[in-house]
Amino acid sequence: GPLIFSSLGIVLPSMQKELHFGLIELGRLGSARTIGNFVLFVASIVLVRFRPIRMFNMFAVILAAALLVVGFAPSYYVALGGLALYSFGVSFGQVPANMVRQQWIAPREMATVSGVMLALQTVFQMAGLALVPLILEPIGGWRSVFIGNAVILLCIAVAWFFTARERITPSYERMRNQDRGLSAAGAVLRRREFYLLGLSVLGGATAFTTNLYLLPKFFVDERHFSLQAAGSITADRKST
Repeated sequence: GPLIFSSLGIVLPSMQKELHFGLIELGRLGSARTIGNFVLFVASIVLVRFRPIRMFNMFAVILAAALLVVGFAPSYYVALGGLALYSFGVSFGQVPANMVRQQWIAPREMATVSGVMLALQTVFQMAGLALVPLILEPIGGWRSVFIGNAVILLCIAVAWFFTARERITPSYERMRNQDRGLSAAGAVLRRREFYLLGLSVLGGATAFTTNLYLLPKFFVDERHFSLQAAGSITADRKST
């Protein structure tokens, strides 16, 4: 997830050259990665009714399939559809992931765990920006990046299928039975702080995504930097 999310800006110039699309189409390709967020809230009303372990496994397979679609894409629109499918897998997968955290992590420790996970995601994103330019040519180009990540995700899905376990505690069961579906959605919509929080992160998220996807291309096309230098500079900006 984080590796593809960050390295997409690195492979976009190669994708543009091979699939023959312009700057507007490039922007659409980048924004397809986040389209699933728009329907996540509605989807979560349904998804919370299912067991998280198998649901998480299903979304891991969907992510792998989406990356394979992009890796073997014969045209721009097939790649666009694959990235859109990948976006839905990433967004919807947050629901079972949070349900599993609630089963295994005490509420007082949730903030600490979230901070550690955010730090790990940042490390993987920086690694993708710094390392993908170095291995892009030896592994055979941008298609190999997507196919390789798909194979890794399939391996994770297999391991998860055989090893993952649920931990249904009385408190977790009470929480699930207490407020689910439309009643839970209504409780969220009545809280004004969620709207303020969403608006507050909109500008930052837009600037972050734009820099992550378009800054490497700007350095390569306009400043004539090497792809390695562009990835390293973008990774350095990400660390700050």
